[in-house]
Amino acid sequence: MAVEETNLRAVVALRDQMSPVLKSLQQKMRTASRDMRDGFSSISDAAKMAGAGIAAVAGAGAGVWYATTAAAETATQMDMMSRQTGVATERLQAWQATAIASGMEGQEFAEALRDMNIELSDAATGGKDELAQLLQKVGISARDAAGNIKTADQVFLDFADAVARQKDSAIQLRMAISAFGEDTGAKLLPMLQKGSQAFRESEAAMNAAGSAITQDQIDTLKAFRAEWESVKNQFSVASTSMLSTLAPA
Repeated sequence: MAVEETNLRAVVALRDQMSPVLKSLQQKMRTASRDMRDGFSSISDAAKMAGAGIAAVAGAGAGVWYATTAAAETATQMDMMSRQTGVATERLQAWQATAIASGMEGQEFAEALRDMNIELSDAATGGKDELAQLLQKVGISARDAAGNIKTADQVFLDFADAVARQKDSAIQLRMAISAFGEDTGAKLLPMLQKGSQAFRESEAAMNAAGSAITQDQIDTLKAFRAEWESVKNQFSVASTSMLSTLAPA
């Protein structure tokens, strides 16, 4: 009975101590949840069980908290991939949609763009030059008019058109493999053979429908995620300290 009373006192004291923080987080959660789109609401694996205790103490609906934290995690990953590929988040989503429609995983497609971005940087700074030589052969420069290193965002569609212009499928395959590697190049080939049109149409359709997660929405969800992680840490420290203080001698 003494142990149960101690645990109950700890829970009550912890709730009182954390209540202002949790109330503030609930307000941020409501703001962040408004920035979720249908695609985020079905995420099942991104949210971690580590935050379940906080949701219970806060008295919030577990489903809303789970969906919002999952969306925040996905938004953070999406923002990171956008930075790594050099492709704006909304455009990246549209291009990934094209890849998915062609049977390729969206994440794998994004990773291919990231690798292209890295090789462009390497080629333009005197490193690996296989991609740069390939681009030069098809009339694409690794640098822009101002001498800056181009990103995958600036090169990919032009490269797709260059592949599509080739009439020999064997040459098309060699170009895809040279740019993206054997496995990924083969998976990308069906898309590259169609040129940039499918990617441009997907982007236009997504813009018209307003169905992409915008950078502003991503920033809101990232801010919520940062706050969420901070509260989890505070919760952990406070609960440990409270139990230690209330533990019977």
